[in-house]
Amino acid sequence: MEWQESEFHDYADAFLEAVFEQLEQQDDEGALEIDLQEGILLIETQSREFVISKHAPSRQVWLSSPLSGGLHFIPADEGRDWKLKDGRRLSVVLSEELSMLTGSDFIIEV
Repeated sequence: MEWQESEFHDYADAFLEAVFEQLEQQDDEGALEIDLQEGILLIETQSREFVISKHAPSRQVWLSSPLSGGLHFIPADEGRDWKLKDGRRLSVVLSEELSMLTGSDFIIEV
């Protein structure tokens, strides 16, 4: 999918905002500290930190995870989700890893 830079920002921002809102709604037990500013979503759980950020030059969304390391995701489903070259989706990877670290179920649907 070839996007102009403004389209990329629109889709990436919408994704980050959706993830932010869903995690806030699902975090009944206060297991997460979540902050979204200027295209960077920071998620903290105890002593672990996830960073999801936009990378405009490559038109990718990058995940820095304490479990899987640094992963670079390309657009999937017209920007509603992002995927790795092997097909794994950012929403699924993040849901699984947050659930694993917190012991709570987090399900991100985009």
